[in-house]
Amino acid sequence: MNSKKGGLNRRTLLKSTGTAWLLSACGESTAQKPLGLAHTESWWVGASGREPNAYAFSAIRGRDGYLLRVPSSFRGHAVAQHPVVASRVVMFARRPGAAFLEVDLRTESHQLFDVSPRFWLQGHGVFNGDGSHLLTVEAEAETGEGYIAVRDAHRDYEIIDRFPTHGIGPHEIKRLPSSSGHEGLVVANGGILTRPSSGRKPLNLDAMAPNLAYFDMESGECLEVVRLSESKASIRHLDVLADNRVVVGLQIQREGLTHNDTLPLVAFHERGTKPQLMQNALGAQAGLADYVGSVAVSHKHGVLGVTSPKGNLALFVDTATDNVRGHYAFHDVSGIALADDDSTFVLSSSVGQIRFVDAMTLIEDRSRRLVTEQVAWDNHLLQVEFI
Repeated sequence: MNSKKGGLNRRTLLKSTGTAWLLSACGESTAQKPLGLAHTESWWVGASGREPNAYAFSAIRGRDGYLLRVPSSFRGHAVAQHPVVASRVVMFARRPGAAFLEVDLRTESHQLFDVSPRFWLQGHGVFNGDGSHLLTVEAEAETGEGYIAVRDAHRDYEIIDRFPTHGIGPHEIKRLPSSSGHEGLVVANGGILTRPSSGRKPLNLDAMAPNLAYFDMESGECLEVVRLSESKASIRHLDVLADNRVVVGLQIQREGLTHNDTLPLVAFHERGTKPQLMQNALGAQAGLADYVGSVAVSHKHGVLGVTSPKGNLALFVDTATDNVRGHYAFHDVSGIALADDDSTFVLSSSVGQIRFVDAMTLIEDRSRRLVTEQVAWDNHLLQVEFI
């Protein structure tokens, strides 16, 4: 949608309103009601399910292991937490997807939202700073051109603006400070064309052009677009370091290459400079099997964690030196999050297991292992805390 049409522009739409919103329920969850709430609740949440009849939003409460499972009509991918009403989260459909699910962990109410048949979700989204708007990453069905849809969180996520991501096949999106002092956005444009009719099959391997794009959230202005030196390295997932550098996890489209050389799977970027591929420790990166499933940073300890379900491995990197600090073998590991005041990496797998690894020593605390055989965790894991 052209922001110049109508009486509002992006600056007005995304400006902080400081207002809260309410969630309407739609149906019952499959879980039993909890007996009570502690002063602070901590949950592990994510998409789950290997087969269509098992797709769901799943959440485990930390204090007692209580499981909330909300069946969904789609395979989920990532989850975003509301920054003000902290018990409320949204799970997005995996690319290309046609729906997202809103859940309130406090009340267990939930509501399903469908998207336009012309634009399809790409697995990720983020709320703006005060939670008045949800920004979903989408792609035009035929061309694969990326867009950020601005949705009104007060009015059933009605779309009030849409602007391009300047790339094909966008994926993860993060908030970050921009050069103007306003809240900014960074988007990973994976460069891979897919269509709803052909699912996840890459349709443009010869013409791939992944990039990292930065935006001013208030104006929607594109501030910078940068490309990697390797065009077959799809930029999929990202996080923001304490110094505001962006770190990206890559997925190599090996079928588009003419060689079998090991390629870097991690890159760092600082605004105004060229992206730096992590060229050292290629042997360790080879263990990731050309595929990074998720990334997370411990700012307190300066350690980056990247996961690979194809390599059955989590790799840990020093963010100051880009040197590998260690690794953790874990079958089909993909989800990664931080806990314990940024001091513990939490890893999840499709076989229903959650592990806790100290962010400083990289030693697992085996006494905290969680096993939920009925929950096949998908790509991402998120810790949600609220009072």
